Amino acid sequence: MRTHEEDKGEGVEVEDEGTIQQPQVKNVAKIGQGGVEDDDDGDDD
Repeated sequence: MRTHEEDKGEGVEVEDEGTIQQPQVKNVAKIGQGGVEDDDDGDDD
C-alpha cells in the first residue's frame, strides 16, 4: 500500500511539472527564435 501511495504522489507531481514545463519551453523557444527555420539552429523542437 505504501508503494501505491508513494508512486501516485510522485507520479502526479512529476506529471504536473512536466506538463507545465513542456508548453512553456515550446512557447519560449518559438518566440525567442522567432521561426521554425531558427528553431532548427537552437532546438530540434
